[in-house]
Amino acid sequence: KLWALKNRERLSHKSKLNWLKIKEIGGNLSKKLEKIAYDQNLKKYGVLTCYLCLCELKTKKCSIDHKVPISKGGKHKLSNLGIACLSCNIGKKDRTVKQYKKYLRLIKNANTLFFK
Repeated sequence: KLWALKNRERLSHKSKLNWLKIKEIGGNLSKKLEKIAYDQNLKKYGVLTCYLCLCELKTKKCSIDHKVPISKGGKHKLSNLGIACLSCNIGKKDRTVKQYKKYLRLIKNANTLFFK
């Protein structure tokens, strides 16, 4: 990182864009911030719980999710982080929480109509 700061002219165009993007969103997600997000989840729910589907999580099957995706202007801030099960995190893709919940309702309604 220090080298990159001193040698910006040597970085490829793509590397420059990546470096600027990381700087813009507040750097890389720190382990300390991740730990605080996990601790807040435990405090709120009592056990690790997916903030999207509210299922109880096992440590190996959970992940940090950006409520507002980085691709849509989200930042690496505690208020933008949630603990999610892998299936919700993968299914959410680059949707916001509101968009994802709407998507889940559509799927549920479609399944209800199809399997009646």
